[in-house]
Amino acid sequence: MFVIEMALIQKFNISQKRVTFLFDSLIVLLNLSNSYSIIPYLLFFQYSREANTAIIFILNLIFLWVRFNVKVLFPTKSILFFIYLLINITNILASILSNTGGLLPALYLISNTLFYIILYNLYSQYANEFKPFESFKYITRGYIWLASLCIFGMITLFILIKIGVNPLINNISTKYDLFADNYRMGSNYFFPYISIIGGRGIRFEFFQELGIIYGLYHEPHIVTFMLFPALFLFLYKSETKHRIYIILIYVLILLLTVSTTNILSVLFCIIVLISIKLKNNFAGGFIFLFISIGLGFLIYKNFDNSILYILGKVEGAGGSKDYSMETIKFAFTPNTLLGSNFMSNTYLHEISTNPRDVGFISFTLNIFFLLIVYFKTIKLILSKNKMKIAIGFSTLYFMLHSTKVAMVSYSLSFLIFMIFLITTYSNIKEDKMEIKL
Repeated sequence: MFVIEMALIQKFNISQKRVTFLFDSLIVLLNLSNSYSIIPYLLFFQYSREANTAIIFILNLIFLWVRFNVKVLFPTKSILFFIYLLINITNILASILSNTGGLLPALYLISNTLFYIILYNLYSQYANEFKPFESFKYITRGYIWLASLCIFGMITLFILIKIGVNPLINNISTKYDLFADNYRMGSNYFFPYISIIGGRGIRFEFFQELGIIYGLYHEPHIVTFMLFPALFLFLYKSETKHRIYIILIYVLILLLTVSTTNILSVLFCIIVLISIKLKNNFAGGFIFLFISIGLGFLIYKNFDNSILYILGKVEGAGGSKDYSMETIKFAFTPNTLLGSNFMSNTYLHEISTNPRDVGFISFTLNIFFLLIVYFKTIKLILSKNKMKIAIGFSTLYFMLHSTKVAMVSYSLSFLIFMIFLITTYSNIKEDKMEIKL
């Protein structure tokens, strides 16, 4: 009888733990979805991102209290998180003094800070119970779910369009502030309940027959910015025989979006990977390079219109290149000590006798932040541990693509997630990590 009771208690504890871990992953997913996703708008029936961020902040507080009660741990050794706090506090002060905002930067800071504390506490508990690979699986599960949901919606809608379904229903162009700027510039957005579709034009006719498929996001570069760091995590977590399918799925996502920033970032990651292959295994690296060149040639011969589009975006005026150059220029040309609010890109089209600038303090802190991130990223990529390599390439892609949004990335919960991953896993000694082949 005692044995049966103990078995029932153990079974109950396992079930309870699974439910707890489920809510852990959902709170991570919710926080990450606040980075440009439509999910918070749908869940909370709100028009503005400010309202969504405030609600998520309250939910984070409730989650911390219920999940950890008085046993909440506070991160004290993360230099990147410390710099992140300093940059955001400086920006709040600059926003108030320059009258360029204040409420939204403060909301981002408190919500994202609580998100980091949640990640830190979740990992601390997982690390006490599991090996590094298992803890990594649970801490990244919310992001994997979010990416999978978006990819599923995009591919499903693409297939439905190809069999004749009209997706241009449920116009949401004016329903949420997420679309406001692009709507004023002529974009329209439709949400046939599985994926957003719309835009101002077709970039690749076969893959964008009725518009660009955005998944849960609103711009080609945004959906790839959020999805492609997950590619390296998917590849790491999957079996070797399944990796070709993952790569093909991501090639389809690339063709559905045709984002210049995405393509250039992916190419750079491939070059880094080839360089490592050539360094460690000349024969394998040479074969990999040969296949890459062959695929590139086929794409050029068969999809020359898309290549011309990309070249036009990079070289043409008023396109992706100009936008990217302006955001980078803003981040690296301070004129005053504190500057002004950098969490809005209105400076790109703002005419003023008192122009916006990043400020010398934020500029300097940002330089330190970037140097540390790239140092840790290189260290992860050059590791012999496959988990660290996956995190390294995920971070590398994120950092390359984030140049598109520059300082605005400090408002993103996604940045917090990446900070946590590289801080946590770059500090774990390789001999203590389980290597998954």
